[in-house]
Amino acid sequence: MPTRHPPSGYRDRAGHDRPVGAHDEGADAQVARAGFGELEQAIMEVVWSTEGPVTGREVVDELARSRPVVYTTVLTVMDRLARKGILEKHPTGKAHTYRAVQSREAYTAQRMASLLGSGGDPTAVLLRFVEQLPPEQAAKLHAALQRGPTSPSEQ
Repeated sequence: MPTRHPPSGYRDRAGHDRPVGAHDEGADAQVARAGFGELEQAIMEVVWSTEGPVTGREVVDELARSRPVVYTTVLTVMDRLARKGILEKHPTGKAHTYRAVQSREAYTAQRMASLLGSGGDPTAVLLRFVEQLPPEQAAKLHAALQRGPTSPSEQ
């Protein structure tokens, strides 16, 4: 008999019904909602928060501070992120180092543009988006629009 999933979610490994987005909470979940799985998101947060390239061991050690992780699983996900073009992978002795191809902000902007292009009427989508912003974020958006577009070197 096939596994039945809840109508608006999924069944986790422990067999609990979870609504879609149940693990997405707060500002750190913004990129996750835009395309990363939970472990991919956690890995990218470590990579983005580190100056320079990181090894798989460094990522595992950082993730292990807050959750149980398996070294080989983290390396497999990092290799997949490299194949997707999200991370750059470079041989360094017996190991590899990884670096994000884009900044967190550039990646998020790319995902937002992609979603905007697939969401029907772009003007209506943008207006709905702006209506939902808290006042302080709306003010920041207004100020950014007044400054105009930034060059890639300013991202």
